[in-house]
Amino acid sequence: MLVYLAIVAVFCVIYPFVPRKYIKWLFLALVVALSVMAFFVVPEKTDDLTNYFSQVASLRKGGFSLLRRMIEDGSEDWDSLPVCGLYFYLISRFPDNGMLPAVTIFLAYGSIFWVLWRAAKRYEVNKWYLFLASVFLLSTYWFYDICSGIRNGLTFTLFCFFAYVELVEKKWRPACWVGYVAMCLMHSSGILMMMVRLALLVSGRKGSKLTSVLIFFVMIVGGAIMPHLGEITGIEYFQLISQKAERAASTAGTYSNTQYIVNISVYVISFLLFLFCSYVMNKLEKYNSFSDYKSFVQLLMMFMLGSITYGLTFIRFARWVVPAVISVVFMVGMQANSDSKAQLVTEKKSKSIIKSGMTLSSNELVINFCMVAYTAVHMWYACNGTSLIWLKFS
Repeated sequence: MLVYLAIVAVFCVIYPFVPRKYIKWLFLALVVALSVMAFFVVPEKTDDLTNYFSQVASLRKGGFSLLRRMIEDGSEDWDSLPVCGLYFYLISRFPDNGMLPAVTIFLAYGSIFWVLWRAAKRYEVNKWYLFLASVFLLSTYWFYDICSGIRNGLTFTLFCFFAYVELVEKKWRPACWVGYVAMCLMHSSGILMMMVRLALLVSGRKGSKLTSVLIFFVMIVGGAIMPHLGEITGIEYFQLISQKAERAASTAGTYSNTQYIVNISVYVISFLLFLFCSYVMNKLEKYNSFSDYKSFVQLLMMFMLGSITYGLTFIRFARWVVPAVISVVFMVGMQANSDSKAQLVTEKKSKSIIKSGMTLSSNELVINFCMVAYTAVHMWYACNGTSLIWLKFS
């Protein structure tokens, strides 16, 4: 925990002194530092990572022939999730098992910070907002859970990365859809993200309120339907999804433990930020290119609202999806607020315009203060109440 906190602290101290054009290199250094830390992680016996280390060690000895045999036999569900098996096989080509969490952290954090950098550059985001978004991400994104769990967090994070590239950058769209499918074959939870992406596709460019409401109700009744999907279709992949859905449905209900309440708070804060940022972005034509991604995030937030009583689903979205997407929406939205204020200054002075400018400035001050305060509180919680306290190194 102290190592993680030290890395974040050094990043915060150095950031103000780094010229804007070199911030991408600071991000790269941060990602590398986190990856090196992950390399030396020693998992507990009950952690998933312990089991994954055994799988990687076996693949290192057995080679590709073992991978093919495991996929054919359905070992580790790799008949339904072959991308996971291929990922582990590629990692096994390295001589040390520590490369599994190290590469996973590099891909996850690297993809998120790449998105932050690209969005900041595209929309000319103020350096302060880029910093706030980065620290919000570092405080709310659960490092050890993805370091140990590997598959689920990486699936969610890379899916968000592909969504940004497709919906904002408007590049490599066929490759992004291949990436979506690959994530569904990396971990069964990828199908949940795919449902949201398909909902956006069906609803059209801007997304409809009706679609958001439908997703909400689909998630509510999904616990009753998904456990029987495999039985109905007889397809192995859907049988695996059914097993996962049945497990999620068995955990349905309200929770009172601290971790769940904290994840609820992350969702509430993020949803309020999303509403405000969406409102200010809708006013300026400059941010029209962000509308598809904004609609995607809106559907994700509605999806989470529908899954709020399904602990496993909601918590995983709150730990990996929300930090990845809201950090981007926040900094772009706050820049839109600043642009709106600057636009008012150039217009003819009147009482209404002056009043509007004062409102925008007060909104900016309040949100900045709340964001700093919440990020600081959550960082304290991350270092004292999350899985970071279980970090051990070799």
